[in-house]
Amino acid sequence: MGKIKDSLAVKTTAFVIIVIFSIVTALSTAIVIINAEYQWYSRAEEAVQDDIYDEVATHAQQMILDEIYTNYEGIESSIDAPLIKEENSAEGFGYKVKLLNDAFSFKFLNNGKESDTRIVNREFINSNDVVDSYEFMHGDMEITIYLGEINVETVPGELYTLFRILDFAYEYSKAAAAVTLLGIIVIAALVIFFFTSTGRKEEISKFVANVPIELCLVISAGAIILLAMLNINILEELKLDLIILMIIVDAASISTIVMGLLILLIIKIRHNNLYQSSICYKLFRSIIYIVKKSASGCSIICSILIKGLPLVWKSALFVLAGIFINLLVLSMLSPGLGYNGGVWVIWFVGAVIIEGVSIYIALCMKKLKTAGECLAAGDLEYVVDDKGLFLDFKEHAENLNSISKGMSKAVEEKMKSERFKTELITNVSHDIKTPLTSIINYVDLIAGEEISDEKVRGYVEVLQRQTQKLKKLTDDLVEASKAASGTVKVDIMPCKPSVLMAQAAGEYDSKMKEAELELVIGETDDNIEIMADGRCMWRIFDNLLNNICKYSQPGTRVYQSLEKTGDKAVITYKNTSRYQLNISEEELMERFVRGDSSRHTEGSGLGLSIARNLANLQGGKFDIHIDGDLFKVIVELPLRVKE
Repeated sequence: MGKIKDSLAVKTTAFVIIVIFSIVTALSTAIVIINAEYQWYSRAEEAVQDDIYDEVATHAQQMILDEIYTNYEGIESSIDAPLIKEENSAEGFGYKVKLLNDAFSFKFLNNGKESDTRIVNREFINSNDVVDSYEFMHGDMEITIYLGEINVETVPGELYTLFRILDFAYEYSKAAAAVTLLGIIVIAALVIFFFTSTGRKEEISKFVANVPIELCLVISAGAIILLAMLNINILEELKLDLIILMIIVDAASISTIVMGLLILLIIKIRHNNLYQSSICYKLFRSIIYIVKKSASGCSIICSILIKGLPLVWKSALFVLAGIFINLLVLSMLSPGLGYNGGVWVIWFVGAVIIEGVSIYIALCMKKLKTAGECLAAGDLEYVVDDKGLFLDFKEHAENLNSISKGMSKAVEEKMKSERFKTELITNVSHDIKTPLTSIINYVDLIAGEEISDEKVRGYVEVLQRQTQKLKKLTDDLVEASKAASGTVKVDIMPCKPSVLMAQAAGEYDSKMKEAELELVIGETDDNIEIMADGRCMWRIFDNLLNNICKYSQPGTRVYQSLEKTGDKAVITYKNTSRYQLNISEEELMERFVRGDSSRHTEGSGLGLSIARNLANLQGGKFDIHIDGDLFKVIVELPLRVKE
């Protein structure tokens, strides 16, 4: 394959094929355009023939008007020359032109007499061979065209050419559409071939890569302008052989120009020389070089002033520069304004005061800037020295000191709270588990005995049920602790969330019915793949559906959807809460929280917290939104990137 791509003969053959198919495609496209413009693809053959005859008649009346307005408008003479070439030898064609008023300065000459009407082929017009007549009104002129059966002998040559073009276009309309499609496919395939093979040999493409692209564009533009001028002259003649030749030359020339520019572009890209060899780029580089050399001294000074000097020195220099400019302006204006020595003394004192105040402000800002940098770096023990600061500067320094103290206190309280939560979960989960296991075992042993007293048997069942709930709470505590601390082992791999959602919905189908809930599965894209842990995703869906079954208003609908947004898969669950949601979203996401109104319901309050932590561990995002009684959960997870 590499030898084929490097073969000059193969590339030359491909180039010739592109040119040939461009010519064929251009001819067939012209036919398709004609049929599409007249809407002949959807019309019957008889209607198409009527359109062709009507177009020929319209062109004939336009030829008459062009001849009159070009050669006779404003000339006081009689017209006896033919208005259409070959009109006298056409056996199946005639026309009548009638001037409706005296606005024209010429008359028609018929048999040596002037008249307001010009009639050609009177015998044909009066015969029974006339197919139809076409009347046109143009200002104060009435033109009627008469046509019989059109062939090379019955109408003038230009009209016959137009007829042949339209008739040929309709005859080969379907074949032209197929050829156009085939030509586009072949040309596209060969262009792709050139994209992958051009510029692979250094000895061939290195010279081409250094050719200025402006030169090629100018040559191409000149060739296209020349073609356009030739086309205008050919279209005025309206000869079939010349029109076909025009299309062939245009297609061959334009395809050659476009392919040449495309090959040049590909070679430049392969050699990383897309714009470096252009004349404009070289001129721009030369101008930049001259400007840089001229401004090198100024740039060094500006760099020292901006980066090298401290804040106080920069402020002092900027103020001095302003005072100096002000001094120059006053020096130029002083002769006209009549400034005396006293004015200059006052100006000098004012300048000294301004410079001193500016330096003082710069010193204050330097202190505050240093304090801000220390706080930003995490040095919460830094204290701003407010000695010498006054007014707003002193107040700002006090605020910075207060921020430092407040941040230290907040961080300490946050760390204390987190340590307390972690210790609580760890201690409770371990201390409860051992005695709980013993209680469960003994309750099971008691339940296995024959108990005659019904009350005692009921008590045992309650003990079994409550110990199982307590066991689940303990397991949830352990899992929540692991999820929050990130110690859960997560095996990330491609998976389809739609399958897991369908399985979870099936598992909770009976619970949904018991809770009198209807699951409505909305928009779901089954082709979405995410990078996640299937076990963690199952636990997220299990927790969400469990919460929905417990806390949804009976007789309502639960909405589930899966869609793609950007590079994320978005999973949404919406339900109507049974209880009043009197807390915020953030509070509801905390561990052990279910809302004050639902404290009497079963559950540990850990479901949402565990789901959020598991989503975060997989690189996703877990959010809830509350709007009145509407409870909405949105889970975002990264999509699988397919190579």
